[in-house]
Amino acid sequence: MDNGVPNYSYDLDEAVRDGYLCPYKTLQYHSKIMERGAKWDDLSEKEREELERPWSYEKGLAGIDPDEDYHRDIIPQEIFKYLFNTDTIDKVLMELMEKGLKVKSGEEIGKTIIFAMNHHHAELIVERFRILYPEKGDGYCQLIDNYVSYAKSLILEFEDPAKNPQVAVSVDMLDTGIDVPSVLNLVFFKCVKSKIKFMQMIGRGTRLCPKIFGTEDKKEFYIFDWCGNFEYFSVNSDGATPVNVKSLTERLFALRLDIAFALQSAEHQEQEENRRLHDGLKNILHGQVDSLSMARIDVRAHLKTIEPYRDREAWVCLSELDVAELKGIAHLLPRPKENEAAKKFDVLMLYLQLEMVDSTVKADNSRASVIKIANLLEKKATIPAVRERMETIREVQTADFWEHCTLDSLERVRLELRELVHVLAESRDERKFVINIEDAISLDAVAAPVTLQATYEERVIDYLAKHTDSEVLRKIQNFEQLTADDVNELQRIFWEELGTRSEYDKATSGRRYNNNVAAFIRVIQGVDRKKALAMYARFIKDSDLTGEQEQYLKEILNYLSENGDLLMSDFMEFPLNRNKWRDVFGEHFVGLKNFVNELHNVIS
Repeated sequence: MDNGVPNYSYDLDEAVRDGYLCPYKTLQYHSKIMERGAKWDDLSEKEREELERPWSYEKGLAGIDPDEDYHRDIIPQEIFKYLFNTDTIDKVLMELMEKGLKVKSGEEIGKTIIFAMNHHHAELIVERFRILYPEKGDGYCQLIDNYVSYAKSLILEFEDPAKNPQVAVSVDMLDTGIDVPSVLNLVFFKCVKSKIKFMQMIGRGTRLCPKIFGTEDKKEFYIFDWCGNFEYFSVNSDGATPVNVKSLTERLFALRLDIAFALQSAEHQEQEENRRLHDGLKNILHGQVDSLSMARIDVRAHLKTIEPYRDREAWVCLSELDVAELKGIAHLLPRPKENEAAKKFDVLMLYLQLEMVDSTVKADNSRASVIKIANLLEKKATIPAVRERMETIREVQTADFWEHCTLDSLERVRLELRELVHVLAESRDERKFVINIEDAISLDAVAAPVTLQATYEERVIDYLAKHTDSEVLRKIQNFEQLTADDVNELQRIFWEELGTRSEYDKATSGRRYNNNVAAFIRVIQGVDRKKALAMYARFIKDSDLTGEQEQYLKEILNYLSENGDLLMSDFMEFPLNRNKWRDVFGEHFVGLKNFVNELHNVIS
């Protein structure tokens, strides 16, 4: 506990037992159409008529004669992405209004957040609510997402128990970062694959709220799960680990950030092409952050995070904590009007680049999509711009290209083809059709339980982010001597409070100096290069550095950021053994040795 407030290591069950948060009850629903789709043979004549428009559209795409008979089954994956079924939405809303927790002696539904799949889905939910419940007025159920210009004022009104909207339909914007104690109902009308995000979304309902039912306090809240999220996390306890991204702009920012972070290692910095890609990515990323306008209220709210990254020097060697912080402000980035198809192609190519530098990433689907795009472009050879790039278009369709491709060749393909993809015929994903086919729903008696505990690394990052004023962490950042008590306290926090010693060992497996918690913190948090260089200057009595000495010191700090600690013996091993340290530092070599020893000693 921090001053009576639950912290990073405090899971929901503990906080509920101690009376700091509200528990939830889950209503686990099943929708036949969302889970199994619909067979053409099972549809009524009227329902088949509902599908005439999308089927006519598909015939046009496929070049089928308009008079020719065409039909197919509906698959679950296209529901609320391509085909938007109003009957399913109506049933979701009616279940909420009938079974949801209510206020004002049961006259009004309590404050409710409906998590929608996408903007069009959210728009249709609001539209259907107003058709089903016209007596409530337009303000009762409102859409709150990044497409709504006055979303911030709507959030403020939603936070006020006395004001509408009573039901907020959100796409990403209300998943995290809002504080509305009066929320009584959460409706998961979307699948969530990230466990940490799922925890954050559930957290929207956990706040206590006194006297919400007149004389009674809030004792619980309801979760309506329509997409099997609780079932998913009961089987996949940690969830998936996708890049935590949303819009195309955010996805591209996160992908570039992950690639640039991976390219910081000596293995990649030694290769000129990879180093050039690394520098280019960081220039793009820095430019995006630096363009954030302080005139925006939401940007000013994140001032403490944003300001350090306006300095290009802060990007020289990013830490894992830096990466996490930067991803946390990605939703604030300006979204310039660019060719959407080109940006989607960028996403595919960046996933392929990330696969080359991160062994945990598999980009087989992206590879298949790029090959398919090239195949379609080859059929558009009458367009001059396509004809100019025909060699590249054919190249990416060969097995030889993928067998020998490099980061540089992937970047070349991205740049040469990104402006061509818009010439392809409009894809089905870009068209949306509203249909009305009867859905069958069912309600489980009890939803599968989920243990809502963050992973060890998530708890570490959360701890470091929330304890920037810690005296021990300040010492580590400032290269000040740790005491035996400091070291013992760090071990207690990382081996007992944040998790177990075995969890720590697993998180640090394969790292050098993995027994030193302070070194692990340096790896996660990064090192302050300006302070390190100022420390070195004391050892050489403020003598000026040559350009070569400055470059060598940069390599030392890169090594320190990657490994957390170093000894003079490390200079005998790769990658530090490539450099001529004695020749370059000359009379200052003794000062360099003292500097390296001090970097080690202060955390030992």
